[in-house]
Amino acid sequence: MESTLYQIFKESYNRDSFEKNVLTPIFNKSVKDYIIYNKEGEQEVELTDTEKRTAKKVVKYGEFKTHDNRKIELYEVTVEDFRQVKIARVGLGALVKKLIIGNNAVFATFKYEDVTDKHWRFSFIAYDSFFEEGQVQTKETNPKRYTYVFGDKDETYRTAIDRFQELDSKFQIKVKDIQEAFAVEAMSKEFFDEYRGTHYAKFVQFLTGDEYQKKGGKFKENVYKPSPFLASVFNGDKKDARDFCKKLLGQIVFLYFIQKKGWLGATNTNYKEGNGDKNFIQNFYKQAGENDNFYPLWLSKLFYDTLNQKRDNDDFEMPDGSIVKIPYLNGGLFEKESDKFDHLIFPSELFTDLFEFFNRFNFTIYENSPEEHTVAVDPEMLGHIFENLLEDNKDKGAFYTPKEIVQYMTQESLIEYLVTHLGDNKPVSSQVEIKEGISLFVKQKNKEGLSDTQLNEINSLLDKVKICDPAIGSGAFPMGLLQEIFALKEQIAFYFNSNWKPDLVKKSIIENSIYGVDIEKGAVDIAQLRFWLSLIVDKDEPDKEGLPNLAYKIVVGNSLVSKFGDEIIEIDWEIAEGTQNNLFGNPYQEEIQEFLKQISLKQREYFTANRNNKPRLTKEIRLLKLEILSKQLELMINSNPFDKQEGKKLTKAQNERIDEINSWKRTLEEVNSLKTNNKPFNHFDWRLDFPEILNPIVNKHTGFDIVVGNPPYIESKKLSKEAKDVFKGYQTASGKFDVFCLFIELSSNLIKQNGIHCFINPTTFFNKDYGKALRSFISNKFNVLEIFDFNDYQVFPTAITYTGVFILKKSETKNETFIYQKLNGNNRTEKLKNIFLDKSSSFFKSVDLILNQDLNEDNWVFINPKIKSIKSKIEEIGVPLKELTEYIFVGIQSGKDDVFFVDDFLITEYKLERNIIFPILKGKDVRKYEVNWSGKYIIYPYDTSTNKVIPESELEVDYPNIYQYLIDSKEKLKGRSYFDKSNKLWYELWCERNFQKFNQLKIVNAEIAPNNRFQIDNDNFLGNTKIFSTVLKENYKDYYYQLLGLLNSKLFNFYHKLIASPKAGGFFDYKTQFIEKYPIIFTENKNIDFLSNSVVFLKREKNVNSKIKAQLSFYESLIDGCVFELYFKEHMQSNDIAITQLVEKEINNVFGNSTFDSLDDERKGKLIWELYEVLSHPDHPVRNKILKFPILSPNILKPILQS
Repeated sequence: MESTLYQIFKESYNRDSFEKNVLTPIFNKSVKDYIIYNKEGEQEVELTDTEKRTAKKVVKYGEFKTHDNRKIELYEVTVEDFRQVKIARVGLGALVKKLIIGNNAVFATFKYEDVTDKHWRFSFIAYDSFFEEGQVQTKETNPKRYTYVFGDKDETYRTAIDRFQELDSKFQIKVKDIQEAFAVEAMSKEFFDEYRGTHYAKFVQFLTGDEYQKKGGKFKENVYKPSPFLASVFNGDKKDARDFCKKLLGQIVFLYFIQKKGWLGATNTNYKEGNGDKNFIQNFYKQAGENDNFYPLWLSKLFYDTLNQKRDNDDFEMPDGSIVKIPYLNGGLFEKESDKFDHLIFPSELFTDLFEFFNRFNFTIYENSPEEHTVAVDPEMLGHIFENLLEDNKDKGAFYTPKEIVQYMTQESLIEYLVTHLGDNKPVSSQVEIKEGISLFVKQKNKEGLSDTQLNEINSLLDKVKICDPAIGSGAFPMGLLQEIFALKEQIAFYFNSNWKPDLVKKSIIENSIYGVDIEKGAVDIAQLRFWLSLIVDKDEPDKEGLPNLAYKIVVGNSLVSKFGDEIIEIDWEIAEGTQNNLFGNPYQEEIQEFLKQISLKQREYFTANRNNKPRLTKEIRLLKLEILSKQLELMINSNPFDKQEGKKLTKAQNERIDEINSWKRTLEEVNSLKTNNKPFNHFDWRLDFPEILNPIVNKHTGFDIVVGNPPYIESKKLSKEAKDVFKGYQTASGKFDVFCLFIELSSNLIKQNGIHCFINPTTFFNKDYGKALRSFISNKFNVLEIFDFNDYQVFPTAITYTGVFILKKSETKNETFIYQKLNGNNRTEKLKNIFLDKSSSFFKSVDLILNQDLNEDNWVFINPKIKSIKSKIEEIGVPLKELTEYIFVGIQSGKDDVFFVDDFLITEYKLERNIIFPILKGKDVRKYEVNWSGKYIIYPYDTSTNKVIPESELEVDYPNIYQYLIDSKEKLKGRSYFDKSNKLWYELWCERNFQKFNQLKIVNAEIAPNNRFQIDNDNFLGNTKIFSTVLKENYKDYYYQLLGLLNSKLFNFYHKLIASPKAGGFFDYKTQFIEKYPIIFTENKNIDFLSNSVVFLKREKNVNSKIKAQLSFYESLIDGCVFELYFKEHMQSNDIAITQLVEKEINNVFGNSTFDSLDDERKGKLIWELYEVLSHPDHPVRNKILKFPILSPNILKPILQS
């Protein structure tokens, strides 16, 4: 079948041939009710006048059912001509939605009226719910189109042939089989993995000698002899060599997309005909001899002397002497950076293997959207590749953002921007209506909720919007906004039947709206490449002037600090306003203002400049910037005189001021030097590089409309002292801050009043000490609009982070409430697209309205009013556990568990003296109402009465075997760097704690657990760092078992999740800072004591059968009921669900006057069972009241029980 499929796919479309040779052979034998209508039975779809602008004819010609009973209908859609498909994709979206009835799916072929030498598309179209078992499509969404593009004689169609042959092999085709045949993700992953893991890796290995092999999900580095070019060309800089490889392969991938348009190797300059060689790169390589000189002799000629040069008639001489046409692209992608690369030679097999790999895949110049997915390597793949190749991503805290999140954030940002301007000064009811209309338009491209006037206003606002990503990476967010803005303008143009020029629209969006900065040059290169590729997608022929230059739109720079060489220079732009005026105004400020205006004008001119004008403009812009810096530095120095007085010692602040002024002077000297030479000038300053947006001297209403992105996540402990000092000017650089905090603060300085901030960043600052400054900053500077908390869902597969999307508005006016959404912990493996499909579904734990006024520097706890009321009632009645305890403390930190932790086998083998060896608990040993000790002991080389270390001489004499064991382990104990800075002896524990704290009755718990797990420790266990111990004050010593019942109850399990930090996998922190806040009530009633003792007793049973399990479950529900009544007594009494007195009566009846401890085990077991039989009887009121808790207390007990 392979040859048949290839023949059909590469030829012009013919329905009869496609049906007889592809559809019928594959589906007729393996689906149910396969029907192809005859000509008379075909059903033509009646088209509206609007639909006729998109399609000439739509015919249903067949249908079938899969073996899981999903109906799929067959359609053929005839579109008029090539250009119309591009313009009509808006109409096609509406049309395919019309074709799907109920929860059916569609196979649709899209072809042109004249099919000769034209592409045709075969699409599988369905709602997301079509793939879910038993789902019915009820939510108003757009169906998804999964498409193969056929009809190109030069394509191999390898993916399509393999997938269709796989379908042909199926005996019974089900939905998932069709889904897999059209799956884009699998093909993309295959391409990405081989690109990075094989081909990019081989180029890097050749130059640097470094080989990276993936083993067990991790990359292992092997080092071999590097190429001589590493020293001669790259001066031994491996990063420089890797950057070169990234860009080289990026340029080649770019040309693979270009050749699909038929622009390379064309016979004439009428590129619109697309008559170039669709396999130009491969054929070019073959003509060049497929040898080691391909790069220096031919590929560099194509890059730097051809694509980057204007030539007569676009002529290019091929290796065989023939003349073909290659367009001039301009833009900077093929701009020569240095002559040092001219003589680089790569082994020919690197290019041979690379081109063979590329030729296995179909490249498409169609950009995938959330609704349409072409089964081919599309331009978005470039971003995915290079985002993951960015240098030291994890070290820089940068992670690739999934496209579903990019789409969500870009759409929400645009919605809030449009609502801000369209709903300004409107009544609240009108604002709500406007937001609903805009949301429908942005998310579903449905204009029904908007008037024509509003659509025109939106179109105008989209022209004006200014967007910035201050950590742009490969450009995912600005690219997402470009696509969203483009799609909305396309919808408006289609609706008004306006003249639509997609390439000019995109160019205008990039020129007027998009800005970005990144510290990595490699990131900026790729971001620019993605925007160039996006422009080419919609062009029928290349511009004569080439692609626009993005050097002043997407720039290399340190977003957080303005550095000039090694100096940190923050220019005081406000200082110019303080200079003296004369009769003619302020000449100094006017001069700076003129310089800044000239920079803006020349940067705008540079956007469309050709190769000849770029050097001049670059030089002029450089000199203007240097002149401004020189004048501003002079003014700053002269405005800050400092005279040191003899004999007076300077304060720290004064010394720092002198250092700053001296730094300005050094920089001024360097700036003035640069004005006289052509040395590199690498300096980024927001107000100098984007003056028309941010500089108050030329713009009184400074700021971007939207700042969006995924800032770096870097904990301050990973920063050097020098790096931390650099950030000391930031309010949020407090305590153990994270760099993302600084980017949020930066964003507030970049956006204009009422501008929109939208970041995805960690949520750990909600209740961590380091987050106090950030919490205060956000609550003071921003109006929170929405927080989307992913809980423990891992958005980034390469890192464990707890993240959320934050949509904020820079506004002094606060909304009364904001939306807080939190993912349900049960959906950790769910696909993001399903999560975003329906925010109100069961995927979410909550969608709540939170009061903005509740946000301040204190810990942020997001709970809806109903839950907040419950929490408040608990806190009003109880006393913080901290006030009832002597201490709540963490266990011992050995610093070397594999040495100090021993078991009975090691003790026996080494004959270790047990006098200073003690049993120790680890986190996993503690469960709810029980301790399951792992058998580990700790060597504790201290006097247990004084906690002083046993001197080495005494240790050797009194405990010779332990001493010898430690001597044998001495090498293992080395390398504890923190010991070198302390006065501890080599055999000590790092943190031994006070032994006497452990040596008493206490309650223990694990540091991390999915729910409350506390137990009494009667055995004086020590604990490691994963164990916390609670010791009550002397006057509360009789309440341990009562406290145990409280701590393990559903009420405190509920309460803990409201105040604690979530961890991966549905776990929570159970540290002192959370436990000590528990509001505790002790009662003289002994119900909870008896019941807790009973549960502990039952847990000791070695054989936990169904009888024991039933008792345990019921006794815990009794404890929960008694605990509820402590906190909600009146509520439970008024609803006739109070149980305390009834339980007390039955305990007295069964146990009489006996205390629990006075009974032997046999008697305990018998009485516990007897009490269970009484209280759990179907007619007993206690059992029935417990069953009614959620029914009769829907607003208090039900939420607690469900938590």
